[in-house]
Amino acid sequence: MEPVSLMVVWGFGDGEDEPEFRYQEYSIFCLHFDNCFRQLFINLIESPYFDAVSMICILMNCVTLSLFDPFDSDCLTEKCKTLAWFEFAFNLFFTLECVCKVDLNPVTLPFNPISLT
Repeated sequence: MEPVSLMVVWGFGDGEDEPEFRYQEYSIFCLHFDNCFRQLFINLIESPYFDAVSMICILMNCVTLSLFDPFDSDCLTEKCKTLAWFEFAFNLFFTLECVCKVDLNPVTLPFNPISLT
């Protein structure tokens, strides 16, 4: 995949002639747009399959959560141990998804905690 350009235009504002850029130049106050990790995250998030894989993981996570036995609190059965590994894998995937999306959509200052829209 070729790297994404900083000049990629998302669209035009409310009748303005100035384009709105899709990504900021710096993310998390340290990663420049040309950073290889940031380019990897951009290519990953913009992949047409990323949202589909995320939704499938959410669905599979719901199924595995419904299979847990609440009476097996010590996790002694093989089923519980297998489900625990699946839960670990899903948590890892969702954490990586969160890191990628936070990297691409950083919080800018000044930050107003009341208006989170």
